[in-house]
Amino acid sequence: MKLYENIAFGIPMVIPTPRFLQELYDTGVHKLLNPYILERFPLGTDLPFAHIPEFPEWSAYMDYYAPEFEPYLYYVDSFEDLKTLSSMSPQELDFKNVRVKGPEFYTEYRKEILGGWVGLFEEMGYGYKVIPGGTVNGEGQGKVMMEL
Repeated sequence: MKLYENIAFGIPMVIPTPRFLQELYDTGVHKLLNPYILERFPLGTDLPFAHIPEFPEWSAYMDYYAPEFEPYLYYVDSFEDLKTLSSMSPQELDFKNVRVKGPEFYTEYRKEILGGWVGLFEEMGYGYKVIPGGTVNGEGQGKVMMEL
């Protein structure tokens, strides 16, 4: 599952902080993503998205570090943090109550996303239709489709 689906289903996720991600990369433990590449992206206060204040500016390019998702993610900054989390019971581990609050957040967040698509279709001069299961005003879990 992806980030959004995990939040929607209330699945707690453990994510390395940007500092720990760099450490994992530098020590050869994790080579899937080179975080230093992100430092080449444009940075500054004029970006259309924000980052968590304690994290480097490049983290704004990764959904895992977006401020709106911070309440639904567990960040670890070391192997010691991981060890501590692994010794917790499921109830202790989910101290942010992601199992309950994640789906509640995602329902509202999805309404915003669908509203954004509707606005984009309107700006482009296209009509749209809502597939059964939801409405344009965001009630329910429907889909918005552009009509050509």
